[in-house]
Amino acid sequence: MRFYGREEEIHLLRKELDLAMRNKAGRLTVVCGRRRIGKTPLILKAFDSASCPVIYFFAGKRTQESELIASWTEALGEALSLPCKPAFANINEILEFLLKASAKSPLVVVIDECQELERSVNAFWSRLRESWDRFHRESELVLVMSGSSADSLRRIFSNACEPLYGRADLLLEIKPFDNTLLTTIARNEFPGIPPEDLLTLFALTGGVARYVEFFVDNGIGSTNDMINLVFSPEGAWFREEGNVLLANEFRMESPVYQSILTAVARGANEWSAISGKTGRADVTVYLSRLENIFKLIEKS
Repeated sequence: MRFYGREEEIHLLRKELDLAMRNKAGRLTVVCGRRRIGKTPLILKAFDSASCPVIYFFAGKRTQESELIASWTEALGEALSLPCKPAFANINEILEFLLKASAKSPLVVVIDECQELERSVNAFWSRLRESWDRFHRESELVLVMSGSSADSLRRIFSNACEPLYGRADLLLEIKPFDNTLLTTIARNEFPGIPPEDLLTLFALTGGVARYVEFFVDNGIGSTNDMINLVFSPEGAWFREEGNVLLANEFRMESPVYQSILTAVARGANEWSAISGKTGRADVTVYLSRLENIFKLIEKS
């Protein structure tokens, strides 16, 4: 599927690079949004015509720091065309190297799924703050921290008790395609799509970019064919997305949230009914987070 929309987000990301170059000072940019929403394609699209090197780092789950150092050093060497690769003892040395290197010329560094670094790298955020505070005012680095766990990123960058509180220059939340854009996509990709099929596409995807892409790339836009695709072997990953999303966002408490969402889906719409269905007396705090932070439910 070709790239659609996100004009405002692209403008804001490109502006970060303009500001870093104009002010000769680094910019810390945070891009968050749920899984499959299209953060990485958006970031790469925003900087695809940048006049400076763009380095993409990925922080995978349960990845050892030594593995990250090896893969990041490889990416760094290729992007900067270094004749020989420098040796780094830890991840923070890599970022400090890039902060210093960008004092001479601008640089964009993207760290995808950055929230995983706190599991792989000891005291990562504290050490990053130390390096950032020391060097960013003399650099032209745009450091883009991207992640799928809204709760983790909110804690890391917006909690006054955390090391990087107040350091982010831009906090950008990527949301699903709205109905207008999703209609445009559907009519471009499936000319003459009838209203009932359009409604099915809305219902199945919720405007989430990767889900829309799933149907578009398979050339499937009719209600029956979309439903058949979801329940085919090819749609196995799609059917598991709900569980994966809950586990990714709620981590250890995902069974609690899942039981609450299941109760709501089955018609429990009052505190007492939800409490009775789940067997929990403490559902209020979970309902509040589901409504106000994760936007998965709303009061009628």
